[in-house]
Amino acid sequence: MTIRIDRTASELEPIFIHQVCVISTFHVKPDMREAFLEALNATWTADIDRVRANYNFAFFGWGRDPNEFVCIECMKNLQHLDTWRAARESAEPFAAIVRCCEGPMELEIFTGMERGRDYFDRFPVGPSSVHPTGEGYGATFL
Repeated sequence: MTIRIDRTASELEPIFIHQVCVISTFHVKPDMREAFLEALNATWTADIDRVRANYNFAFFGWGRDPNEFVCIECMKNLQHLDTWRAARESAEPFAAIVRCCEGPMELEIFTGMERGRDYFDRFPVGPSSVHPTGEGYGATFL
């Protein structure tokens, strides 16, 4: 059952019911925390204009486990990700980040209550086909 909210997206801000939210979890090797943060910060700060233009919000922080790091991102526009990935600009920065981790980056997708389920079909559970992979790094959808 879908309950329609009779408001435009701008009237609801900061409540997001049409967008996609992704929680990416990294299990950082204890001896690689500094290298991880250096690679992560270099990636998002170099791309700050794209982040500002295409995200409702982004949160980067540590979990209860001192080696668990999460990125929680709610995007305004999903097409920018396709363009960014197609340009392969993200491949080496992603590899530098994930090489500092024990295992692949884990992604959990959530869709707004008014969005539909198309994003789950596009990115099924299991190893990611859209993120760069290599020896010792990769990504998996939960």
